[in-house]
Amino acid sequence: MSIDDATPAEWDAFNRSRLGAKKMGENYAELINMASSDSKNYDPVTKPIHYNNGDIEAIEYIKQQLGSEFHAYCYGAVMKYLHRYRYKDGLQDLKKAKWYLKQMILDMEQQENLEDD
Repeated sequence: MSIDDATPAEWDAFNRSRLGAKKMGENYAELINMASSDSKNYDPVTKPIHYNNGDIEAIEYIKQQLGSEFHAYCYGAVMKYLHRYRYKDGLQDLKKAKWYLKQMILDMEQQENLEDD
């Protein structure tokens, strides 16, 4: 679903769910425990719980909004995670950098294919 296709009723439902997200913050540790016990649906690198509310993931929204410049966003994320891995989340940050690098490569390959057509 594209954000541009959302109806007014869907926007209202989204806004109501965001109000509920404040309550979710209060129970974040409980949600993490529940999600990590169901390891098929939770991965702090590729599916962090706080980026998967609603019908569209944050990364898909960002990609949709940035269009052909999405690779620059990914590059910035790679730099961020490579810079901080020694100070914050170690191996998890390196895995996040790898994930964003893969996204950047995929995006640039798609852009090349569009130019070739």
